[in-house]
Amino acid sequence: MIQYEGEIIGLSNYYGVISFKETRQMSSSKESIDIERKIPFFPGDISIYNIGDKVQFIIPIENYEDNQVIIRSQHLKFAKQVSIIQSNQYIEKESNGDIYQLLNKKISPSPNVSDELSLLNFRKNNNLRYSVFNDIAVLLDLIDGTISILDFKHIIEIDKKYKEFIMKWVLFIENSLKNRIESTFVEFSIDVHDFMNKVDQSSDNKMKNLRKKSLRRIRKNYLLRNSGDLRLVYKNEIDKIPELDVAPIDMILDEFTVGDLLIFIKFVMEQYPDFKTDTTSEWEKIYDFLSELKLVRNISAHGNSFLSEVLDRKNNPNYLLEENAELFGSDPFYVNNSKNYSIFNLVRSAIKLTSKGYISTPQKYAVSITSKLLNNHTLRSFFYFYFMVCYLTNDTEDKVIFKNDLRVLFGEHNKIVNLDKVIINIMLCSNIDEENKQKLLTRLLPQAINMFDFVKEHNYEYNGINGDTIYEVIYDNRIVKIDLGDNAEWYLKMILDIKQKYPDEKEFCTLPEWEEISEKFGDFFIKGSDAREALVRIFDENLEKNIDNGIVELSKIKEFSALRYLFLDVLDKFS
Repeated sequence: MIQYEGEIIGLSNYYGVISFKETRQMSSSKESIDIERKIPFFPGDISIYNIGDKVQFIIPIENYEDNQVIIRSQHLKFAKQVSIIQSNQYIEKESNGDIYQLLNKKISPSPNVSDELSLLNFRKNNNLRYSVFNDIAVLLDLIDGTISILDFKHIIEIDKKYKEFIMKWVLFIENSLKNRIESTFVEFSIDVHDFMNKVDQSSDNKMKNLRKKSLRRIRKNYLLRNSGDLRLVYKNEIDKIPELDVAPIDMILDEFTVGDLLIFIKFVMEQYPDFKTDTTSEWEKIYDFLSELKLVRNISAHGNSFLSEVLDRKNNPNYLLEENAELFGSDPFYVNNSKNYSIFNLVRSAIKLTSKGYISTPQKYAVSITSKLLNNHTLRSFFYFYFMVCYLTNDTEDKVIFKNDLRVLFGEHNKIVNLDKVIINIMLCSNIDEENKQKLLTRLLPQAINMFDFVKEHNYEYNGINGDTIYEVIYDNRIVKIDLGDNAEWYLKMILDIKQKYPDEKEFCTLPEWEEISEKFGDFFIKGSDAREALVRIFDENLEKNIDNGIVELSKIKEFSALRYLFLDVLDKFS
């Protein structure tokens, strides 16, 4: 057992944090390097320790029976046999504070709470339920500066929207899987009677209990009713309420939760090899994804805070040990086998598509991202939930709906602009001189309207996912959704259509269609005209729907911004 030495850098009311140096062998050479690590410890009496104390300790290896403590689905790594080798009694203990100090410090104006009674009154006055309020309060410490109570409530509302979003698509997942199972049963001619017999003959007690529970519920719902009676088979005994012997597979599936589906799918794969090897629905992959899905489903269904679970660094009990872990060889304390997990390849492939000019080493960055995904169990669950929906909605319109929902969730609403109001605002604006007003009103905006008309009439209107460059423009009782970005899809379609009409023509500028475009909205394509930039600037100043204030506050949290990047940019490119 290795004896380590370090220094106490933090003390709470029941645990401390030790900083220490670890000599690590570089994976790419024979050289070694010292890296700074941090690890918690749990003393019986915290009062004997001081910040700055030099200590020695051991870190038990994973297979020690007494070190197999699982916290939030992880084996907790912590120091033991912590003894002081040099005391530092003259440094005052730091206080992590309490909920009262946190609220008074972070909320503006300060609520001035000092005890349970004042906290209760504060919550009542602001209609805040303690459990939700307490969870979200974790995020206050991650936001720089202060936050108004109104914005705090906005964050609570956003947290609620996340849970509603998750439940909406979890129900979609459940329904989609049940439909697939029903289809697969028909495709492989799996008889429900044969299935029930296999359940009875098996040693799988979980499946047996699930069968009994499902049939009991179905009987309760349909006994003495006409609905469903024709397909249900009862065991009849004189003067006894009949027991339900068997039911159609769709009625059985209707009674299943996500946890029940896991039991069911595992059993069917074991009993029916054709089901397991079905290439249409990769049931082994679905089973793995579904196993991870349970957590975010339960958080959402039971009203817990999703955002605090995902963004709180300490939600991962081993976060103290993660610094530099993935950079220098194997790590005895930390999950460093990211490359062995399927999500590593998903992340790496996506980063390769988006990393040009932004990330020096996509491989290393993918390891870092994957490690974070693996070690925060809630984030891991959300990630698999994301891919589960993408997998089930592949090549369907539902995928576009899902991604639009996700973008709105992260604060990317449609940018709605009423052009009639824009014109009025320009006319009344005192900050624009008359010459520029005339340029805007007589040239730029009429050309913009011509461009919108052209886009709409030729079916170039944007129908994809929302984004920063997508505007929904209302004008003259018409609505057009248009991308004003550098690589606008409508512009590419326009060029392609002209090329298809004149396949042998190399000089576009001489074509009648191009001359018409140049005449009607040519300023938007003249190099150095800044017409498009000016239009975007005007639109952004006249938006009818802006980003929620709660999103603005959350975006101050580094981890939230990283999530936005991961799910809206990287994963969108890949999936």
